[in-house]
Amino acid sequence: MEALPPQTAATADLAPSSAEGDPALSTELETGFAAQVKSGVIWKSGSQIVGQVVAWVSTFLVIRLLSPSDYGLVAMTGVVLTFLDLFNGWGFASSLVRDDKTDKQKIGQAFAMLILMNGGLGLAQWIAAPFAADYFHQPMVADLLRVQAIFYFANPFNALGHALLMRRLEFKRQARITMIAAMLSAATL
Repeated sequence: MEALPPQTAATADLAPSSAEGDPALSTELETGFAAQVKSGVIWKSGSQIVGQVVAWVSTFLVIRLLSPSDYGLVAMTGVVLTFLDLFNGWGFASSLVRDDKTDKQKIGQAFAMLILMNGGLGLAQWIAAPFAADYFHQPMVADLLRVQAIFYFANPFNALGHALLMRRLEFKRQARITMIAAMLSAATL
C-alpha cells in the first residue's frame, strides 16, 4: 500500500480502499480536498477581516469613552501582555494538527502542557505586576496586570479547540466562533 500525498492525507479516512487503484476516484478526492481548502481560506480570511473590523470599531469606541490617561494605562499593560503572550504555548496545540494520528492521550498531554504554560505565565504576570508598575511609575498598572492575568486561564481551552477544529478542517465552524467571539468581546464595553 502506497502512502498518500500530503494534500490528500486529511481525507485518507474518507477514502475507500479501492481509491488507490481508481484514478478517477483519486482525482475526485483531490478535487474535494481542493474545494475544502478553498472554502477554508474564504471562511478563515473572511472571519479574520470581520473580527479585525469589529476590534477596530470597539477600540475606537473605547478610546472615545476612556480618558487619555486611562487608555494609556491599558496600553502600558498591553506591553506586558503582548510580551508574555509570545510564550503562551500554542505550539503544543499546533502539534496536534501536524501529527499523523492523534489520540486522547496526545490531546490530554497537549492540554496539560497548555495549562501548565499558561498557569505559569499568569503567575509570572501576577508577580511581575509591581515591577511593571514601578517601571511605568503608575501604581494602577499593577492592579490591572493582576486582573488581566486571568486571561491566561482561557488560553488552553481556546488553543486546544482551535487546533482540533483545524485538524478536522472545520474552517466554517472556526470562522463562526471567531466572529461570535469578536462580537462578544466588543459587546463587553
